[in-house]
Amino acid sequence: MAIIKMQKIRVGKPYGLKVVLDYIQNPDKTEHGILVSAKDGLLDCAYQQMCLVKQDYQQMHGRQYVHIIQSFSVSDDLTSQIAMEDFACHFIS
Repeated sequence: MAIIKMQKIRVGKPYGLKVVLDYIQNPDKTEHGILVSAKDGLLDCAYQQMCLVKQDYQQMHGRQYVHIIQSFSVSDDLTSQIAMEDFACHFIS
């Protein structure tokens, strides 16, 4: 059974966004990026895109991001593709 939770982030600095994006995209934890997706953006330049949008909307202070964590039990017997499809159905559409 999947566990999906949103990490609580109240206030952060803009550089914190870069740190969390690097952590989220860690190839050792994401099957070399297979388990990472983005909505309305490109993963290769996610930080730059997010900073530009934040500047356009004058949102450089306060909450910098929302981090959603999806975890599965090894007994779930899921493939990476099925896990990503399940996530997309709930959060990205």
